Parts: sequence; structure tokens; C-alpha cells
Amino acid sequence: MRNNTSFRKRCFNLNGLDPEEYPRLPQLDEDNHFQMPQNLLKDMVRQTVFAVSTQETRPVLTGVNLEGEESELICTATDSHRLAMRKASVETKTGAMSLSNVVIPGKSLNELNKVLEDSTELVDIIVTESQVLFKFENLLFFSRLLDGKYPVTKNMIPDHAKTELVLRTKELLSSLERALLLSREAKNNVINLKQ
Repeated sequence: MRNNTSFRKRCFNLNGLDPEEYPRLPQLDEDNHFQMPQNLLKDMVRQTVFAVSTQETRPVLTGVNLEGEESELICTATDSHRLAMRKASVETKTGAMSLSNVVIPGKSLNELNKVLEDSTELVDIIVTESQVLFKFENLLFFSRLLDGKYPVTKNMIPDHAKTELVLRTKELLSSLERALLLSREAKNNVINLKQ
């Protein structure tokens, strides 16, 4: 004998909103367009976004600056005390890439990094005057660009040096971590290296 309670129909009322009330996604001009693997973009973001400023006194420093020369992408971030720069080759559909003063907010890049995968699948990057679009197979990630002129950082890293050191990475990192514990007690968080 069947139990009639298991065959009862259940009704649900779902509340929704009219799709016309949502803002439309902007249609971007795809003239300035290039591609790069997701894992490379993830590395570039991770290796630069830590150096962005957290203070809003100079808003342009709260982002990562993208510059493109020929087929090379240069990502730069600084907070006036630290400087991080990463270069990589990228694929362009129009030949030579021309990017200058494209500053993407650090907060947006941190969110983008959560979406990026460790794969060699390509992500399309489209840059306009006020926005950037990261185009994945099933996802569109928009971000506004920061206004203002990013400081020139090309000449801050010298091409040659008087002294050059070759150190083991693990030992240097563990020494710096130990020294950092004591430097935080001082006002300026500076670690001095002596020979």
C-alpha cells in the first residue's frame, strides 16, 4: 500500500527582482587587447600586489601599474617604502602592445587572484581609458582604473652595482623573519644588513 503523503505536490514561492533593474554590463572597445596564461597572471599579481599602499593619501599608489612595451608587460607597485616589479612576455592580437599608466586597484587584483587558476589556460585582458576587463571562458571580471599619474619607477632599480651578494634564499628569509620580530618594536621597522 502506498503512502499518499510522499506524493503530495509542494509549491514554493520564490521572490525575485526584475532583470531590467540591474545595471547593464558595459560594452568595451577591444582595441587594446592581449592574452596571458592564468598561472602567469596569478604569479605577477601575487609578486606585486603586496607592495601597494594601504593609505588613501595618494590613491594612485593603492594600485598596481601596468605598462606594455612591444610584447612585454611590466607590473609595478610601490607604497613609497617598497617597490615590486615583475616583467613577462604576453601574446597580443594586434602586434605591439601599448599600455601606459594603467593602474588597477590592489583590492580588485586580490579578488581576481582568488578566481585565477594554476593553469595555462589563457585569459583575455581588455583595457580602456577607465576600465579593465579580464575575460575567462565562463566569467567576466570588470574593474575600474585609478585616476592619477603613477610615479616613474623604471630608473629606481639600478642596472649595475658596486657590490653583489649571492645568498641562500632560505637562510636569508629565516634571518629576516627573526630580525623582523625585533624591528617591529622600533618605530620605523627597518632591518640593517652588515657584512
